[in-house]
Amino acid sequence: TRKPKSTLKEMIERMGIDVEKVVRELDEDKRFCEYCGHELIPFGEKHLRYELKVELPRLRVIEYVGVTYGCPDCHAKAADSDTPLSECGLSPVQAEAPKPLLPGSWASSSFLAMAIAFKILYQIPTNLLITMFREMGMFSVSSGTLCSWIISVSQVYFAPLFDRLRQILLASTHIQADETTLRVINESVTRRKTRSFIWQYRTADICEFPIVLFDYQQGRGGRFAAEFLEGFKGTLLVDGYSGYSQVKGAKLANCWVHARRYFIEANLVSRNEAIRSQAEEVLSLIDRLLLMLT
Repeated sequence: TRKPKSTLKEMIERMGIDVEKVVRELDEDKRFCEYCGHELIPFGEKHLRYELKVELPRLRVIEYVGVTYGCPDCHAKAADSDTPLSECGLSPVQAEAPKPLLPGSWASSSFLAMAIAFKILYQIPTNLLITMFREMGMFSVSSGTLCSWIISVSQVYFAPLFDRLRQILLASTHIQADETTLRVINESVTRRKTRSFIWQYRTADICEFPIVLFDYQQGRGGRFAAEFLEGFKGTLLVDGYSGYSQVKGAKLANCWVHARRYFIEANLVSRNEAIRSQAEEVLSLIDRLLLMLT
């Protein structure tokens, strides 16, 4: 049986969206009974409909102003003696501003979190992102400034977090690894005929706290996996790519799903009945194994 479709109310509750209740009342000239003319009184409410409303981000500039404090008694004594406060050691005390996210920058954590989410999560180019900010009536920054902020945040805050997660990953007993091609805009002209790769490393499902890390490299050589996984002594689950054999100290385990493809190909291509029969038998065993693991 098909799963019943969720109602709009159930979707709103599941997504945790705040609901603003707008009460619609009758106009004053309609609050009279059409039969006797007596004034109508409210006795209940009925749901009319839902409406999804979007409010664009609003940019605010926060100016931090520090209050200066001083002792009025000492100030009066210094004034009577015609002695400057600085010579009396009675300099005013100034409240300090909170530490900025990046030294010398006026970008806040909320602004950069939004910019990074748009750029990385939704893959919006920087120039288009700046155009979006401008059209939404937000304060405009240059492409170079925004890129500099994102890079600085990555180096100051994300890099230590990445390194710590990598330490935890390498200390685990099982790691799953894979690699895929990645096209990079405006990459070096000399690399037009080569391919870049994103290498993915993640903990196995048996791990209590899952970790997924991505490593960008300009190639598919096994040395990249060996460098990233240096020190790992557990089981490394891969798709059969021979480059992972360069990871010293790790025990390689191949993926049954990838291995299954070769038997499917043998069953479809081979004209030998014996080979096809053996391939079907192995496929049946693999399917039973995968069913047990799901």
